[in-house]
Amino acid sequence: MLMTAQMRSTASLLQTLLILGRSVPRNAIAFTRCMSTSSIGDGVADDDSHLDHRDVHDYPEIAKSMFDVEWRRLEKNHGRHSMSFPREIIFLNGAPGSGKGTMAKYLHNTRQITHISTSDVLQSPEAIAMKTRGGLVDDGEVFYQLAKRLLNPDHSYGVVVDGFPRTRVQVECVRLLYEKLQALHKEFHLTDLRTMFPRPKFHIVMLYIEEEESIRRQMQRGQKVRKYNELVERSGEGEVEETRKTDEDEKLARRRYRIFRDEGYDPLRTLRSHFNYHFISADGSIQDVRARVEKEFHYQSSLELQDATYNRLNTLPRAEELTKLYRQNLVQQLDEYENQTPQLLQSVCDKLKHIVFPQLRLCMSSGRATIKTDDDIFFEKPKALKMAVHVLAERGFEVSVRKEVEKDYREIEKSTNRIRSYIREFYVFDIRYPKGTV
Repeated sequence: MLMTAQMRSTASLLQTLLILGRSVPRNAIAFTRCMSTSSIGDGVADDDSHLDHRDVHDYPEIAKSMFDVEWRRLEKNHGRHSMSFPREIIFLNGAPGSGKGTMAKYLHNTRQITHISTSDVLQSPEAIAMKTRGGLVDDGEVFYQLAKRLLNPDHSYGVVVDGFPRTRVQVECVRLLYEKLQALHKEFHLTDLRTMFPRPKFHIVMLYIEEEESIRRQMQRGQKVRKYNELVERSGEGEVEETRKTDEDEKLARRRYRIFRDEGYDPLRTLRSHFNYHFISADGSIQDVRARVEKEFHYQSSLELQDATYNRLNTLPRAEELTKLYRQNLVQQLDEYENQTPQLLQSVCDKLKHIVFPQLRLCMSSGRATIKTDDDIFFEKPKALKMAVHVLAERGFEVSVRKEVEKDYREIEKSTNRIRSYIREFYVFDIRYPKGTV
């Protein structure tokens, strides 16, 4: 029995939810619904497209699971050393009637990059086969087909992708793709394959117009198409253009705008903290919008590091890379202490119990304590200091340690009247933790 794309994707997602120990929402079947080619053209999904699927979309591990499956599929079919994506990818989105197609052609011409339309991607044999079998093209398949297009060597300089991402899952796929390309760049940067794995540059472009302006433009576009088709029919010359349903019915046009606002606009905004995000007003003439786009890209380019500078700094780990496996490494280190030097670990715990924790209890109202100690264990056993930091970190405290030196003036030499001093060394623990509640 052949499964439709929707059934296959839903079954996979349900299995993932169960593996992760999540409860399965009743409407999980709506999760993988992605507009078919005809729906994209019309801008309106089927009647059940408004089933509340946000609860499933809010699981980032679902998107990651789907992405990982499709990424392995790409590596299997193309080979890891051939996973060379374009240097620059511009993801162009916008409200209905905002001029995405016109702006995509403008970016294609001015930046000399390839234009890829999501609606064209969904005309692939695989996507058509899914729809022929009665299914809809799920998010995973949309991403896979788009990624296949991006791997075309002819697109190595750059592409503008028109109409992707559209859903929360697709938005998460963009973020995960960027992480993969960064990792590939770092892996191959110092090899002979470095030109195939450039530093990735992603841009998110949002063309925005208000609802009433969107409705006006959609109706105006439909009117122009109707007049043109009437001319073709009368003259017998030219080809009739397809009319979108949303360009003929104001109710459908308004619904299309609200789908964009509720299901597309908000998820895209979450990418602002990850990539260059260009929010551009599409009001006014085409020339006005082009000028805004050009100005925005010029400004953003002034904020980017040159590749040489980026690569030099990239030899140092980012903060998130250092902290990513911290908990795992911490547990491993503490277990090593227990297995190799259990007596020293016990001594450190005893010292913390009698020196540090009484002070922490006194400072609970501020959630911060500075504790100075010259206990011999930390000077005679350097490993003990590291142990103390790790134990406190495992208990949920933020800890930093520094060494301080003080002079202790004790006596005056009678013969010379000189002050005799002694050097004392301390370790100072700065500890932060949640404040106590009153």
